[in-house]
Amino acid sequence: MQTIHDVVVDTLNYFGKPTDISLIYEHITKNELYSFGAKKEDPQHIVKNLGSVK
Repeated sequence: MQTIHDVVVDTLNYFGKPTDISLIYEHITKNELYSFGAKKEDPQHIVKNLGSVK
């Protein structure tokens, strides 16, 4: 199973350009690329915070 970081990187590569967080999240959920298990935390917030991870 891929990590969320891997899925976001793959999604960005799919779009091939800087992309809005909501579009990244929509692509991930629509294509069932990752299961966001934590319902308490905002999944889009998780995706957004990956931008600061190197």
